[in-house]
Amino acid sequence: MVACTHESCAWPAGLGAIQIAKYALSLIERGHVVLVHCDMGQNRSSFVNALLVMAPLGIDGGDAIRLIRSKVGEVALNNRTAENFILGMRGDRVRGLLGARAEAR
Repeated sequence: MVACTHESCAWPAGLGAIQIAKYALSLIERGHVVLVHCDMGQNRSSFVNALLVMAPLGIDGGDAIRLIRSKVGEVALNNRTAENFILGMRGDRVRGLLGARAEAR
């Protein structure tokens, strides 16, 4: 489990959340199963999961939010700051940010 509980994960889109996404992605790319969980209810886990979907698939923020909400429900990414940050991101930019490999669609 990758937990985002350190103050560096604080909004807006703290660097800690980006680092956690990078770490989680490196584990996934090596074949590990990763559970991302946030104890504070501020949508940080949904934020990290959106990055994890966007990076390998190269999808944009709106598509990532729709995908996550289709699996989790409308409660995902209901923090306006997190939602706006993800909406403003392109998949290729996130891929570069996280150092992700492109995945075949």
